[in-house]
Amino acid sequence: MSAIQKFHNGVTFANKKLFQGAMWLIYPLIAVIMYEVVMRYILNSPTNWVYDMTWMIFGTNAFLGFAYTLAEGGHVKADIILDLLPTRGRAIFIVFCYILFFFPLMIGLCYSSYNYMIKSILLNEFSINTSWAPIIWPCKIIMFVSMVMLLVQGLAEFLVEVGRLFGKGDTNTPAITETNGGEAE
Repeated sequence: MSAIQKFHNGVTFANKKLFQGAMWLIYPLIAVIMYEVVMRYILNSPTNWVYDMTWMIFGTNAFLGFAYTLAEGGHVKADIILDLLPTRGRAIFIVFCYILFFFPLMIGLCYSSYNYMIKSILLNEFSINTSWAPIIWPCKIIMFVSMVMLLVQGLAEFLVEVGRLFGKGDTNTPAITETNGGEAE
C-alpha cells in the first residue's frame, strides 16, 4: 500500500468516525422537535429555546458529515461529463476541478471559519435569535473543524486522482470518480 493510499485511508477513517458520532445527534434532534410540538400544539405553551437548539444540533450533524460524504462520493458532481470520459480523462477533469474550484473555496472557508471561531470565543458569543441566548462558540468550533476535515479529505481524494492520472494509484480506491453512489466499482 502506497503512502497516498495510507493517507487516504487514515483520513477517511477519521472522517467516518466523526460522521458515525454525529449521526447519533439525530435522536436528540427528534426529541427536541417532538417536545416542541407537544408544548406548542397540545399544551399551547411554546418554548423559547427549541429554535436555537434545533439549528445547533442539526448544524453539527450536517457539518460533521461533509468530509465523509466527499469520501463516499456523495457530493454533487458532473456525472454526465465524467461518464463520457475515459479513466485518464476523468482523472484530468477531477484534478483540474480540485485545483480550480475545491482548494480555493475550501482554503477561503477554512480561513473564514477560523476567524469566526476566534471572534466567537473571544467575545463569548451568544445567539440573538431567541431570548434563551445560548453561547454559540462551540458551534463555530465545529464549523471550523469540519471545514478543515473537508479540506484534508479533499486533499486525500486529490492525491488519489493524481496517482490515477500518472498510473500510480489503486483504481479500486474509493474516490469521487466513482459514479455509482460512492461504492467501489
